[in-house]
This record gives sequence, structure tokens and C-alpha cells, in this order.
Amino acid sequence: MSDLQDIIATSSIRAFNSGVAHDRQEVIASLTSYFKLTQEPNEDGETEVNEDWDRGFQAAIAIVNNTYNQRLLK
Repeated sequence: MSDLQDIIATSSIRAFNSGVAHDRQEVIASLTSYFKLTQEPNEDGETEVNEDWDRGFQAAIAIVNNTYNQRLLK
């Protein structure tokens, strides 16, 4: 491969990885914001605690984070 082709390929991979990282941050931020919203008290001032749901949601965030990490090109 020529030097120009190497530069183009490397730049493309870096741009893709940057896009994936940005998307991952956006998705995780959205999921985290939603999780925080579920922890807010209702109009009666009560907060419903559901530890199973909380753990499941946190696990889902971790899965999404790991899935996006695996998509990065090397």
C-alpha cells in the first residue's frame, strides 16, 4: 500500500473510532440521566426503590458500554 493509502486508512479508522466513542458517551449519558430521573420522588414525595430494576438497569448500561468498546477498530 502506498503512503497516501496508509494515511487515508489510518485517518478513516481514527474518525470511525472517534465517532463510536462520541456515540457511546451520548448513549451512556442518556441512560444515566434516565436512571437518575427514576430515582426522583413522585408528587407525594415518595421514591419507589426497586433494587432488582436498579441492578438490571446498571447492568444494561455496562453492557452497552462494553458493546461500544468492542466495536472500536484497531
